[in-house]
Amino acid sequence: MLETLCFLLGIHMAMLLVSACYRIIDLWYRLSEYVLGILARIFIIGGVSGLCYWGFEGDLRTAFVAGQIFFVSFHIMIYWVGRTILALLYRK
Repeated sequence: MLETLCFLLGIHMAMLLVSACYRIIDLWYRLSEYVLGILARIFIIGGVSGLCYWGFEGDLRTAFVAGQIFFVSFHIMIYWVGRTILALLYRK
């Protein structure tokens, strides 16, 4: 049960980190105003993820990392590969 929670926490932390990184793209036109907030959010989420990684031991750490790897690979497959396939299908 605790391993499942660590897996879900890993997914959640990876999701937060990816969304914080996409914030740079979303606010590119006003980046000079928001750059410090964006970078602070990225470093805080990365730091919390690092604390979770170093705080967990054994199976909990494995479950946490597996959750992060699962989300990142899921994101790459759904978003980037999916967009590539759709672009190839709808190419005229």
